Amino acid sequence: MSSLKQDPAYTYNAKLSKELAEKYPREIEKNQCYSNVYRVLSAFPRELEFNKTEVLFCYLPCPGYYVRHAFILYDDQIVEPLLHLDVQQRLQGIVTIERLSWGAYIEATAREGNADLFHDLNQEDIEAYEDSGIDLNYEDIKRIYMAKREVAKMNRKQRGEMTY
Repeated sequence: MSSLKQDPAYTYNAKLSKELAEKYPREIEKNQCYSNVYRVLSAFPRELEFNKTEVLFCYLPCPGYYVRHAFILYDDQIVEPLLHLDVQQRLQGIVTIERLSWGAYIEATAREGNADLFHDLNQEDIEAYEDSGIDLNYEDIKRIYMAKREVAKMNRKQRGEMTY
């Protein structure tokens, strides 16, 4: 592994995370970070001001590897209603893929038809992974491989070459 390029540490808003977890339990499911972000934001919670809310797609450190994850950012603080995650201990190693305003996120999910934005963020995923030097879990490694194939296919198509 090369030297890791990580973001400056984010801060965790435990109070707001707990409030959202308690107020919107039907919108939150274990192992569903992308859907959770989408469902919570789609509920238009009064706790979040539109112009201070973003969605952070990132690689989150776990013991031995990183996983792709999505958080709500509110006033530049991480909000994670999955309270069982030990977010506070992982903030130092987060690698940003993309930050989207609430409006840009909703537009992108409508365009892609999926809350994970795997296709919309292909290039950003690849760059964050390659620039950071992190080790990913198996599923995310497969996804990076597929993203590279999709980006290469789009590039060939733009140049007028045959794509298969």
